[in-house]
Amino acid sequence: MTRRTTPRKKRFPVSVERETERFAEAAHLPGTAERAALVEISGTPAEGTLTLSATLAALVEAGHRATAHQVLADAYTAMAAERTEEDHAARAAMRGRVSRGEAA
Repeated sequence: MTRRTTPRKKRFPVSVERETERFAEAAHLPGTAERAALVEISGTPAEGTLTLSATLAALVEAGHRATAHQVLADAYTAMAAERTEEDHAARAAMRGRVSRGEAA
């Protein structure tokens, strides 16, 4: 019989601001506005009391997703900024050729 193991999660000691601590304390209880927001943002279950550890993990994951989304948005913005006038002119010329039936 093979034993199936769940990958271990790494734990980090994290200091949080007092306001974040208050938010986490409210968010781990069902029925609070903070919990409703956490459910909406992170998909955390709405029912039952979460441990403070699980609540903080959900908050970190929500922050991670928001940060990753911003990284992608910044990358797209940078790519758009790299397009030169020459790129625009070449695309405009190709659009003109295609509309006149002169595509290569």
